[in-house]
Parts: sequence; C-alpha cells; structure tokens
Amino acid sequence: MRAADGRAERLRELATELLGLNVEVILTGGREAIRAAREATTTQPIVFASTSDPVAEGFVESLVRPAGNTTGLTLEAGDEDAKRVELLRETVPGVSRPAILWSPRVAREFRRAEAAALSYGMEVVSLDLQNPDQLDMLFRSANNRSADALIVIADALFMPLAPQIVGFAAQDRLPAMYPTSTYAVAGGLMTYGASIPGNYRRAATYVDKILKGAKPGDLPVERPSKYDFIINLKAAHSIGLTMPRSTLVQATQIFE
Repeated sequence: MRAADGRAERLRELATELLGLNVEVILTGGREAIRAAREATTTQPIVFASTSDPVAEGFVESLVRPAGNTTGLTLEAGDEDAKRVELLRETVPGVSRPAILWSPRVAREFRRAEAAALSYGMEVVSLDLQNPDQLDMLFRSANNRSADALIVIADALFMPLAPQIVGFAAQDRLPAMYPTSTYAVAGGLMTYGASIPGNYRRAATYVDKILKGAKPGDLPVERPSKYDFIINLKAAHSIGLTMPRSTLVQATQIFE
C-alpha cells in the first residue's frame, strides 16, 4: 500500500524530529507509530497507549517483563472480537451471514471473530482488504453473497475509511459492529473496544514513573480494564432496528 508506506516514512521522520528535541519520553500509540519510534531509538524510553499485541509485534519480550526501552498498554486482552460477535447476536438474533472486514495485518483477530461466529452456527463472509482501493469491490462481494450484518476488525489502516465503511452498512441496512468510537462518530451502529482515552490516562502514570527513574523494561504491560460499548440510536432507526433493552443496559454511551 503506497499510502501506508508514505505514512510510515512520515512517522519515522517525526520520531527522529522528537529525538532531536531531546525529549525524555516518547508517548505514542498504534503499531506504525510505535515501530517508527523504536526504529528511531533503542535507548530513549517509549510508552505506548494503544496496540493489540506488543509481544507478537516484537515491541516487548513479554507483558510481565517487557525488557528494552518500550512498555505501555494494550488495546486487547484477547476476547474482544468474540465479544463483538456476541453483542451483535444479542442485538440481532437472526444474523446468520455476517461479513467480516479484516486485513492480513489482523489475521489473528479475524480468526477469533470467525471462530465465535461459527460457534453460533453463522456462515462468515470474509472481506480481506489488502488495499483501500479494493473496498468497493469487497462491498459488492458482500452484497452478492447475501451478507446480513457487518463486523469490522480493529486495524489502524481502516480508520480513514470509517465514513465509507459506515456508509456501506447504512446503505445496505446492515446491523454493524465496529471496534472503536471513531465509527460511532461517523454514524456507525455499535462499537465495542478498550477505552482509548482511558488507556492514554493510564499511560500518563507510566510516563510519570519513568521520569522518576523507573526503567521501561521493568514496568509490566497492562491489558485494558475499561471498555466502551457505544450505541447509535439514530443509526438503528435508519435501518429499522429496535435496540433490545438487554443491549441498551450494557451501553456505556448512547448517541441519539
């Protein structure tokens, strides 16, 4: 993806620029930004506030003892994708063929969501996005394969596409589950995921400890403890969906 390559290069330039300002700690989030910071320095402390699996990404040796110059907080504990499928099924019990939008970068998360859907007897319509230009083609494929819902796997590359993705679900009147509040702001029906503002507030405690002398490699990586479940009632009304009370009472925020 040329756009992704350009973004990665720009992030590397920004990380180098920060180091030139003699900053004491770099606070960042998202795998591309974290990777850029780590490529820029192996000694200056780095605290991340949002990434899915820092061990698999090679950012830390383990969650308990990160080692090196990097530590922080994850966005996932491992069961979030299954929970999104569960919440979608509770809200719309008749869903049988959900389309799942994912990319090779988040294949592990896709498999978790797929396994959860299959455990409920659903037939998954896989939408493997390898290039943003493929999005319309994948949506046509979902239509042709009679998808009756949409689940979006968390991937930073999807964020700029959020209005387009939400628009597809609205146009086709598909109940949809998204991973972050960005989609709710764009008009998406439901989002479930770790509280990103909460993660950044917790990340501030890491920065404080490091500035007081702690080594990043000695500070265990935290998994999320607070989750946001956002429901957009306007989106529900637009597709003719009445939200069950059992779903509404679980929401941490409701858009009207």
